[in-house]
Amino acid sequence: MAQEKLNGVSDDWKRQTKHISFQNNSNAPSLSGNILYFNNSVFEGEINFSQFPNLRRISFVNGANVNNLESIDISENKELSKIVLNESAALYPLRNSNCNLLIKERQLSQVVVMYHQLMYVNGTSVWLEKYKLLGQQELLSYVLVENGKKLEQLEAEIEKLNQAIAEKDQQIESLKKENEETPTLSQFQELVEIVFSPNTDLDFDKLKKEIKGLKLKFYLPYFQKEENTLKKLITDAKEKAGTNMGKFLDLLLQIQKQIFERQQENDSFAQGQLSAYQIILQEKLDYDELQKILNEQKKLLKLEQQLRFLQSDEEEIE
Repeated sequence: MAQEKLNGVSDDWKRQTKHISFQNNSNAPSLSGNILYFNNSVFEGEINFSQFPNLRRISFVNGANVNNLESIDISENKELSKIVLNESAALYPLRNSNCNLLIKERQLSQVVVMYHQLMYVNGTSVWLEKYKLLGQQELLSYVLVENGKKLEQLEAEIEKLNQAIAEKDQQIESLKKENEETPTLSQFQELVEIVFSPNTDLDFDKLKKEIKGLKLKFYLPYFQKEENTLKKLITDAKEKAGTNMGKFLDLLLQIQKQIFERQQENDSFAQGQLSAYQIILQEKLDYDELQKILNEQKKLLKLEQQLRFLQSDEEEIE
């Protein structure tokens, strides 16, 4: 393989090399001055020039067989400034290759690509040298990389990280809510005092009601917080949807409340009404936005049910 030949070059040669020339023969690589003649009958696979810290120029002789090359990684060659595609004709070696240059973004405006173009001057054909920045030419395809990874890979990794962060944020929110729902140390102490105080009459019915009263004391702020969340979601949605569509949102929430209170989750007619209003509202509101409102309302209805249960016992205590 071509890369194995490069790996076999001595470290001293790698430091001296400023110009690598692709050659068409089967000899081992050779160094003349600061030019490394990269000899191979057929170049194929992937090539990485990161071992050549002082590389400034890459060139191809016209007969170099590079059609089977997949990529040439020059992303770590900070000194590279020129790529010569052909020496004296338009038939440059990489013309039939699907080879990609792996580069860093700065090299788009740093590396110059030199090639020959046929021109006619006074009826005579002349091969003229042309120079274009790597980012402005169309003869060589390239892929941006960073830290040895293609940009597409990095973007995919970033997307995975964002998803992981979002999942962690959800877990943190869940833990916060669990923490809010968990009685505090002072509440536990209050409960212990109720149970174990020598002045406490161990009337279990009364004790049960007192525990529920303690739970209600904690429960009310949590319920109010969730109620405010739903109100804000509804207000924001109505502002976005407009006055007329806002009425349909009220109807949608009213139907879901009836389904919950009458336990009509399996009632096809009620579910059909719910779906019909959602379809109408999706002209102005996103599906996810509607689902968020419906889920929040369903959560609040369950909390309201629990709150009524606690409040009924509290009234009995009074």
